Amino acid sequence: MRSVIRALMFLTLIASASHASPVTVTFDSAFNNPPIGNNPITNAEIGVSQGFLYEYSTVYLNGAYIGLHDDGGILSSFIKPVNGLPFTPHSVDVFGYSLLNKTGPGAAPYRNSAELAAWSTSGSAPLPTLTFQGMVNGTTTATQTVGPMAWSTINFSKAFAAIDSLLVSLNIHPDALQYADYTELGRNRLWCAEWCAEFQIDNLVLTSNVTSPSISPVPLPASALFLIAALMGLGLVKARSRA
Repeated sequence: MRSVIRALMFLTLIASASHASPVTVTFDSAFNNPPIGNNPITNAEIGVSQGFLYEYSTVYLNGAYIGLHDDGGILSSFIKPVNGLPFTPHSVDVFGYSLLNKTGPGAAPYRNSAELAAWSTSGSAPLPTLTFQGMVNGTTTATQTVGPMAWSTINFSKAFAAIDSLLVSLNIHPDALQYADYTELGRNRLWCAEWCAEFQIDNLVLTSNVTSPSISPVPLPASALFLIAALMGLGLVKARSRA
């Protein structure tokens, strides 16, 4: 009887370990505290929020979020826990817009003609995108890409479970020209009057694994609980028969 009770307690602990409470990383600490470091490669500041490290740019620090911007900002940011333990992201809020244009396929109209402005944006420009990469020990295990949008909540796929780092990257076509004068461009050219794109990331909802990274918690099946309950009932019947 005692051994059955011990087994029930042990399995209950295992089951509870697989249901950690969600945490929302708000990326707010950079606005209340100085950065804790600097990335010499990207020249990004490193902040910490709800126990997670992340990169941000002081050039585009307009609110409590990570901002990726192609004009003097940063094009990517890592997000990873301070304690190094694996975590599972569930959802994140994303906002993004594009200023990328493409000239038409035909010859440019006369420089002072009314048709020139319409021609300068008549081509189909590839939209900038935002890519999330789930990583384990430096290897990508999951990828998800979204395009420009109003503030929306994006749900991560199950492939992002138990990662140790989340890399977020802004992707813009390499042929795009910043601060371009479309009156000087030829056909089929990608151009931006100033910058080309910006994405903002906020409110990353995740759960952190409480066990060792090498040991994955296993949920307790309902059938096992019923079996233990039956064994306990059998033990009680035997105890009463002995009495």
